[in-house]
Amino acid sequence: MFRILCFVGVGSVAVVAAAALALAPTAGATHLESGMSISVADSAKLVNGVYLVVPVSVTCPAIELSPTQFIQFEDAFVSVSEKVGKVVTGGGGQVSYYSNGPSSGQAQGTPLTCDGAPHAYAINVFPESSGYFPIAPFKGGKAVAFGYFSISIFDTSTFEGDSNNVQAGPISISIKG
Repeated sequence: MFRILCFVGVGSVAVVAAAALALAPTAGATHLESGMSISVADSAKLVNGVYLVVPVSVTCPAIELSPTQFIQFEDAFVSVSEKVGKVVTGGGGQVSYYSNGPSSGQAQGTPLTCDGAPHAYAINVFPESSGYFPIAPFKGGKAVAFGYFSISIFDTSTFEGDSNNVQAGPISISIKG
């Protein structure tokens, strides 16, 4: 039986969505979304007027994998938008893990903790530019944030995958610093 449990979000939401779409659920997959959650703290710290440190809490159920299964991708992603003068600035950041499988020896990032308890992570969010629009720096004040948490599991015996995700927001946060 193939089981999926949880997932948390550097890259973009499009990368996460593409990874989730590439892994269609197996017929016997068990989705444990009720045990997954992400929450974004009500305040973020502005560091040297350049980027934000946004605390998040991620809960992921304990994952029981067969010898042929492995966590392929985990991602905890947060995006923040803030009105600065007459423009809206925004950015996103993530904590993520990716593996090609235990036998490949190729993994990036640090696996998130999936044991059923909430775990705190600090996500750095840099302002992003959009096409021809320049980057506007974050400033102190009110902002809006979204959180996204996802996990994908792959089974080497069936060459099938499974994924699950949860999200939070929009929520109002304060930027301090």
